[in-house]
Amino acid sequence: MKESKEVNRISRRDFLKGSAAVSAVSMLAMSTGSLLSGCTPKSTGPVHVRFQPSWIPDVQNGGIYAAMSEGYYEEAGLEMEILPGGPGILGGAVLDSGDTEIGEMASSVDLVKIISQGSQIVTFATFFQRSPAGLMYVKTDLEGNAVNEFTDGPVSLVGKRVGIQGGVNLPWSVMCAEAGVDPENDFEVVNVGYDPSPLFDGTIDAYWCFLTNQPGLIRAQGYDVGVIDSYDWGYRVPGNFYAVKPDYLEDNFDIVKNWLSSTIKGWEYCNSNCQVMADDIASRLEADFGTKAEHQVIQCQDQIPYIESPLTDEKGLLYANLDDWENAIRILNDMGELETVPKVEDFVTLDVLKAVYG
Repeated sequence: MKESKEVNRISRRDFLKGSAAVSAVSMLAMSTGSLLSGCTPKSTGPVHVRFQPSWIPDVQNGGIYAAMSEGYYEEAGLEMEILPGGPGILGGAVLDSGDTEIGEMASSVDLVKIISQGSQIVTFATFFQRSPAGLMYVKTDLEGNAVNEFTDGPVSLVGKRVGIQGGVNLPWSVMCAEAGVDPENDFEVVNVGYDPSPLFDGTIDAYWCFLTNQPGLIRAQGYDVGVIDSYDWGYRVPGNFYAVKPDYLEDNFDIVKNWLSSTIKGWEYCNSNCQVMADDIASRLEADFGTKAEHQVIQCQDQIPYIESPLTDEKGLLYANLDDWENAIRILNDMGELETVPKVEDFVTLDVLKAVYG
């Protein structure tokens, strides 16, 4: 049995290659026109817009790639450039420094925290309507043998080994608080990296991840995977979102509006054409990151429930849920993490969305 486990274990090299979660290296900027980010466009030409992703670009940025491929940005008079992303590259920090016009951030609580410290950033649209953070675990292995079943969320994991990058984090602490368990003392927290191999060799029982990414890739390998969704267990905050500097928004409102309108069209196209976009994105990124279309299409399909919600059904894609932003402030304030307590209107605006949707 031991030999069977070793044969079926996913290697670190294979997983990272399949998911494109490799170390950050300089990538060729992807744009519909000029790649010279430092150039000032002529007044009669397209407006050059740099976009900073929160991670290595992939189908998580599918709406942007779709808007590029389908010519939506070009029609709006924009020239798009996607900057390098990956470990150690923080979208908020790049945005704060002025080295990009529009940035993507993956943590709403991180934004609230830096706003409380005086940072000047405003978010104008949300594409993951709820946090995709959570835990995955193996329910059955490749031979069909039962491994784990954690139907009661964090309570089910008491006494188990939980793998989290960097140790106990805020979402996990909130989930545990809602469930009435101690995030540090009721579990054996194991510091892991971005490779979930420890989940398959028995080192850990559950692995912290983006539920829009790794679970689908592991299911494609033949494992039956279960998840514990942080949003369902009390961490009710927005997921990934788009942001700008307030002065840039004030001076270039129409540019941001046109960018958002084009990006919404891109997401509508992407969500309806996952295979087409998976092939497109793999053709762009495979040479540098080993990005595979068969993995991208799974991720594209898995992230749709996080992009769409009752709010977006009513208001439109990328709409911002102000109640969840209020929750992000409340969570941090209750935990004593804020130097000052900001108001939602200090860093969230609906003005661009309202201008787009009329």
